[in-house]
Amino acid sequence: MIVQAATDTTFRSAWALPAGVRTLAFGGPGLGKGDGVLVYTGSGALAAALNYKGSAVTASDGTVVPPATRCAGGSVPASEHAGTAMGSTGNDKKSAVWNSASTSTPCYQTAVSGALGAYAQTGDATSVGSPGF
Repeated sequence: MIVQAATDTTFRSAWALPAGVRTLAFGGPGLGKGDGVLVYTGSGALAAALNYKGSAVTASDGTVVPPATRCAGGSVPASEHAGTAMGSTGNDKKSAVWNSASTSTPCYQTAVSGALGAYAQTGDATSVGSPGF
């Protein structure tokens, strides 16, 4: 998913994504500072969500989505970019990623190259994420 003002071609090139990885380019600002992502099924039921607002949000199907939990503990500051909110210090170019070992109580952490499918963007070692993972 592309959540910034970039074309699909630009995003794929920056992250060296193969043609088989699905993306959605819609432009707009990056995520952070109290945003969230809600993904719905074709019938309108909530399928997945990440909320890094300081309080719960209610999805259009009525599901209550609590704020994300940081793996390192502590509250998620809603005033920060996603990666910073999950523990990165001084780098708003890192993504927040789900720690797949936290299945019963999901938690999120800052993306680190080489961990949980994350890697640095081609040409910018400070931009770390896991697109296509």
